[in-house]
Amino acid sequence: MQLFLSGKNLKNLDKGRDKSDTFVVLKMKWLGDQKDWIEVDQTETCFDNLEPNWGKTFDVVFNFGQKLDLRFEVMNKTSSRAELIGFHETSLVDIVRQSKSIENKLSGPH
Repeated sequence: MQLFLSGKNLKNLDKGRDKSDTFVVLKMKWLGDQKDWIEVDQTETCFDNLEPNWGKTFDVVFNFGQKLDLRFEVMNKTSSRAELIGFHETSLVDIVRQSKSIENKLSGPH
């Protein structure tokens, strides 16, 4: 199954005429008692773009019946660090149930 990631009207965290340089970090939890999210992959950076269409696909390996929580963090890349724009948490089961496109608003600081 392929999940297409795109951003719509993301918050601009850059100042002046620049726009946020956005990318997505995929984090996962695959153990029932796991507290910390583990980063497993990320997309390319879309420079100066508040409505990006990331070309990256994420390959997720899992065991049938295993609970797999996913966290997609939309980030703004700066010269010295990455800044969280927002995130969406879901599970692999929820993505499979919806089976088409998923459009959700981001949670988080911005």
